[in-house]
Amino acid sequence: MSGRLKKVRNFFLYAVVAVAIAAVSAHLIWKYSGSGQWELVKEKKGIRVYAMKTPGVAMMQFKGVARVQSSMHKAVALLLDPGICDFGDLSCYDSIAIQKVDEQRGGAGYYSFKWRYPFYFRPRQYVVEANFTQNPVTKEIYETVKAAPDKLPPDDCCLRVTQMQNSWRLKPLNNGEIEIEYVVNTAGGGFFPYILDNVGGDDYVYYVLSKFPKWVENERYRNAKVAFVANREEELVAQK
Repeated sequence: MSGRLKKVRNFFLYAVVAVAIAAVSAHLIWKYSGSGQWELVKEKKGIRVYAMKTPGVAMMQFKGVARVQSSMHKAVALLLDPGICDFGDLSCYDSIAIQKVDEQRGGAGYYSFKWRYPFYFRPRQYVVEANFTQNPVTKEIYETVKAAPDKLPPDDCCLRVTQMQNSWRLKPLNNGEIEIEYVVNTAGGGFFPYILDNVGGDDYVYYVLSKFPKWVENERYRNAKVAFVANREEELVAQK
């Protein structure tokens, strides 16, 4: 090999090493940055979206808060329905209920759905445990949605998501509205860059909350009555 070719080869080797060092350094700086506090990143049409970067964790969490004109029964019926996967333009498909939540008592249920990922990335399959509880005093409904990857056998179609700890909070107000809080703490896993999850997280949360008022008025929820939901407004009427 000529001296000139050796110089060219060495130059590219040094360049590759320098880029790798810079990438690792940037990752470590990002991973250990953050305040661990919710910070407002978007406010539009009454919807507030917050982001939180926790030191030591590369993935960001996102939280959206909005008010919706709806009854608690309709909103909970929407969240109980795996068919919500088909609403909007969310790349979600093939949703199934493995074990439904007991509508008399609430508690846990298991669901699965698949999600198309962009570019050359494999689709993801989410197998989750959804757990509903209600505060007996405030009548707030809480739903936690966490990954339960071992609830179904592996499916060759997709990469199974193992990191999810999302939540919903529905708070009844006195004017026929509900305050909704939606928290997303999910990683696509595999080789999907966390930076893409982080960049699109706030837009996703905003989209879901902006569409919620339309979705909750779907015909199948319009007259919904969910037995485990104690509605504060209904109790006030009964006391009169």
